[in-house]
Amino acid sequence: MLLACLFFAAILGLLSHAGICQEFALSGLKVWFYHMIPALLPMMILSGIVIRMGLADRFAGLFAPVLGRIYQCNASACYCIFMGFLCGFPMGAKTVAELYENGKLTRTDARWLLAFCNNLGPAYLMGFVIPLLGIQKPLFCLLGAYGIPLAYGLLLRHTFYKNQKEPGCYQEQPISQGFSEALSNSIASSIHSILQLGGYVIFFCLWNLLPRLFLKSSAKEYWGILFEITTGLTMLGKKCPLLSLVAVSFGGLSCMAQTYGVIRTTNLSKSFQEYVLHKVFITLFTFIFYWFSFLFFSRFSLIR
Repeated sequence: MLLACLFFAAILGLLSHAGICQEFALSGLKVWFYHMIPALLPMMILSGIVIRMGLADRFAGLFAPVLGRIYQCNASACYCIFMGFLCGFPMGAKTVAELYENGKLTRTDARWLLAFCNNLGPAYLMGFVIPLLGIQKPLFCLLGAYGIPLAYGLLLRHTFYKNQKEPGCYQEQPISQGFSEALSNSIASSIHSILQLGGYVIFFCLWNLLPRLFLKSSAKEYWGILFEITTGLTMLGKKCPLLSLVAVSFGGLSCMAQTYGVIRTTNLSKSFQEYVLHKVFITLFTFIFYWFSFLFFSRFSLIR
């Protein structure tokens, strides 16, 4: 009933405030076209080729000796960690799903990787979030955005997701594709994924209409970060840096839906609620870290 009421209110809003809805839809389209396509599509294609040609382990061999020993995982899992933290939403989840489908990850490893290596990328944080908030010394932002998920993943590896052998779910030498076939399949898969992500972004941008219609002007700006992170941060500006940084850790409902979109064709979709729970825990720990940072470090000008 709650969902039915929400969608009914959204339909009424679309009909009665068509101009405002077009603005929100256009903002989502701009985010997708100017930010997501240039940043994600080339990386999706290249990563897809690497995985389909069976080169992920060789690529990860550059950092697997250290990272693999710390996290007690194979080279394919190290590749997922690298791509997830470097490229941002939803490349971490997409890489995990593709390697899992290609037999390079067990289900336990795939669930573990999804729990912590699907975050907004450093290029987004340093190029958009930090300048928007006017933070002069971003070291604490980097520690909060990436140090906490890395520590959380290490904790999970030694507790709930210990390295377990799962017969029939892991292949040391999966069948690899040739370059032409890998290129064709990677482009097709990447274009399908990027179009799907654009739909998610536009859809969740439209939900900004409801706070604008039913809330006062002083409160409606804070709800945008819950739906779509980029437009929400733009609406909020410098008003509440703590809330904005915590929202970056969570990613918003749009990022949640994007993650589900890239894993829904695998049986990892059954672990989506588990993924959301871990994301909530990471967001909570990130809030505690940022709260103490703003409370103590700002007195010594270590933040601004």
